[in-house]
Amino acid sequence: MDSIVTVTIGVIKGVGKQAQATVAYVVCFYLISVPASFYFCFNLALGLRGLYMGLSTGLVILVAALIRIVWKADW
Repeated sequence: MDSIVTVTIGVIKGVGKQAQATVAYVVCFYLISVPASFYFCFNLALGLRGLYMGLSTGLVILVAALIRIVWKADW
């Protein structure tokens, strides 16, 4: 997943849509990953596995958002 993020970020920088990528990062990591990690870790009592599940959830959503930005770019 991380390699997909790296490639799409390169394309987004080339197209000049860095502001949209920044918003996607903030939303996915701070508004989705952190609460999901907290929920999985403490409410579902999954411990460290829950933290990784929350981070993975945010990363998958980030990949989808970045691919959408690349797809909608005006070439």
